[in-house]
Amino acid sequence: MSNNDQRLQGILSVLLTKVKQPAVILVTAASARDDSSQLSWGLAKVANDAGYRGVAISLGDLAGAAFSGRAAVLKDVDLAIAGHAARNDVVFVDAPSLLDTQFAVHVSQAAAGTLLALADGRKVTHEDERTAELLRMVDAKFLGVVTTPSRAIVEAEPKKPSHLP
Repeated sequence: MSNNDQRLQGILSVLLTKVKQPAVILVTAASARDDSSQLSWGLAKVANDAGYRGVAISLGDLAGAAFSGRAAVLKDVDLAIAGHAARNDVVFVDAPSLLDTQFAVHVSQAAAGTLLALADGRKVTHEDERTAELLRMVDAKFLGVVTTPSRAIVEAEPKKPSHLP
C-alpha cells in the first residue's frame, strides 16, 4: 500500500465519523492545480479497499450530460447523485471550483459535507478565502482542507511489479 493510500485511509476514517451513511461528500478546490480529482478518486478507492461501497463521480460530467435549462440540469444532477447514494455507502462528487460553477455550490448545500483540496506546499490565495466564504454564505457543511501531493511525488512512489504476489 502506498504512503498516499495510507494517508487517504486516515482521512476517510475521520470523514466517516463526521457524516452519516450513505454520505455524499463534495470534493472541490479553488483552483484546478489543487487536483480535487486525485483526492476524490483516491478516497473512493480506499473506501472500497476498506470494505465500503464507495464511488467517485464527476460533477462536470453530470452537469454536461443534459443542458435543457439550468433548473432541469440541477434536477438531473440531484437525481444522478441520489441514485449513486442509494447504491453506495459514500459518494465523492468531484467538482470544479465553487467560484466557477453554480452546480458545485448547489451540491455543496445538499451534501453531507464539503472537502477542499489544496496542493501541498501551495500558499493560501484570495480564491481559497473566497471559496471558504462562499461555503459559509450558503450554509454548506465544511469538513476541512486536505492537501494533495504533487503529481511528481505520487508518480515517483515505488510500485510492486504486477507479477509478484
